[in-house]
This record gives sequence, structure tokens and C-alpha cells, in this order.
Amino acid sequence: MKFLAALLLAFLLPVTGASAQSCSNIIDGGDPAKIFQLARGHGSAEIGTDNRGDPKVDGRMHGVKYQIYFYGCKNGEQCTSVQFRAGFTQERKQTIQRMNEWNVTKRFGKAAIDKDGDATIEMNVNLRGGVCNANFDETVGWWSTVLREFLQWINFRV
Repeated sequence: MKFLAALLLAFLLPVTGASAQSCSNIIDGGDPAKIFQLARGHGSAEIGTDNRGDPKVDGRMHGVKYQIYFYGCKNGEQCTSVQFRAGFTQERKQTIQRMNEWNVTKRFGKAAIDKDGDATIEMNVNLRGGVCNANFDETVGWWSTVLREFLQWINFRV
């Protein structure tokens, strides 16, 4: 029995050690500049503040503008979540039914019609407790995919 326990421990230690190493750089909303740097790795981006004084990233992917809004912030720091968002003004307006179809058939990104009748796409990310740098970088990549697919969905021409 002792041999089995020792064998199990020998196999588990390298696994847990490898997991800890791959997550040494945490993104938790405490430093919005880290999120800005990751966004810049996927296209152009600038960091500033929104009308509440919270951080905001203005970026560009696939030839269109998007924003990353920070939520749950204390004095513009220690934010608990972010929202990727893009809106599209088109001559031919999208319908609520078309946006609902996206929401039913697509796993990532929430489509809606804003107060001006324009199509929007959003993707919320919880940062409470932190996520690995690699995970958030992958999330920015997912946002890129969502944005590209949404542009096709609404027939938006850049």
C-alpha cells in the first residue's frame, strides 16, 4: 500500500508543478496595462479611460474598431471583469431576429441591437481571482474570431 501511495505521489507532483509554472503571470484586472499589452499583440490598441474614469482599451482588428471596457473597478484599478465590445452602423439595419439567431447558434459573443438600431457584439470575461496570462491571450484570440465571424454574419464591409 505504501508503494502505491508513493507511486501515485511521484506521478502527481510533476503534474501539479507543471500547472503552477504555466500560470506564473496572472491577469486579474489589477493592472489594466497588462490587458492593453495583450490586446496590442493582436492588433493596434490604445489605453485611456471611459466617462466613469475606469480604464478602457480602444483597439482595431480586421479593419474595425472595438473596445475593452473594465468593470467593478476601485478608483480605476482592481477591476473584476472586462467586456470586449464592437458596434456597427449600417445602411441596412440588422433585425432583432438575426441577432437572436446568432445568440442561439454561436457559443461565444452576445449580439444585440443598441439604442441607435446598430448591431453590436460583446464578450464578457470574469477576472475575479485571476486568469493565466496565456489564458487571457487566448481569450483575445477568441474575441478576434468572434469579431471576424460577426462581421461576416452581418455582411459588414470594411
